[in-house]
Amino acid sequence: MKNPWKKLSSKVVYKNPWIRVREDKVIRPDKEKGIYSVVELGNCSGVVALAKNNEIYLIKEYRYPLKKYTLEIPRGASSKREPFIKVAKRELREEAGVTAKRWKNLGYINTSPGIIDEFAHIFLARDLVRKKPKPDSVENQQVIKVPFKKAYQWTIQGKINDSLTISAILRVKEYLELDC
Repeated sequence: MKNPWKKLSSKVVYKNPWIRVREDKVIRPDKEKGIYSVVELGNCSGVVALAKNNEIYLIKEYRYPLKKYTLEIPRGASSKREPFIKVAKRELREEAGVTAKRWKNLGYINTSPGIIDEFAHIFLARDLVRKKPKPDSVENQQVIKVPFKKAYQWTIQGKINDSLTISAILRVKEYLELDC
């Protein structure tokens, strides 16, 4: 299908080391002029780290924009040129204190495609080796390990609400044909 939007101009209205916000002047699909704001985040990788006993590592972290703690898989952002697997390995080590011998790329999701350009890549990590975490000084995180079945149930019950975590758990469930 052909792009129904026409971009007339674009300008950056905000920028910091982590995000960039641009405002595009556009002609919308209804042929009216308008603006469209886009948050440019780059890409990230998230990891379902699955231990031999089918337990996974989750990160409990206070999320400032939401004003609450969330449960999420280990994840982190990448520079535009950094390989996604490298990001996944680094974040698993930093956040959960785990490395893995086997990795499987399970694709990506668009986290909020109406406003954010982010692609979040999903990895399954197995044959885990426990290491000492290397936490980021800004993040206040707690690592928890729960049975995969429980994490899956938490996604259905709404205890886990993070889109990347939900998508990753569902993809792993289907990929490994797990009963939950």
